[in-house]
Amino acid sequence: MASTDLIAKVRFLARKNGLNPDDYTDMKILRRERDALREGKTRAEFAQELLNEVQINTFGLSKCPNCGGMTLIHEDGCKHCKSCGWSACG
Repeated sequence: MASTDLIAKVRFLARKNGLNPDDYTDMKILRRERDALREGKTRAEFAQELLNEVQINTFGLSKCPNCGGMTLIHEDGCKHCKSCGWSACG
């Protein structure tokens, strides 16, 4: 079961970033966690994915095509990954 700390943090970030709060109710988060666990993900993986989802608007990050992390950022006219160093500009 998702911790109350995780749920509170997700709700706070969702509100802060202008996301629809109805998408982040206790029941919806718990249902999504259950589905993730059925797909073979760990609770930690689910928590990280959920946090990445609600933080994306804050930092302008998206998914890196190289490592799959939610650490791709557009700076200085080029997309590059903060995790693995991949760059669209070579």
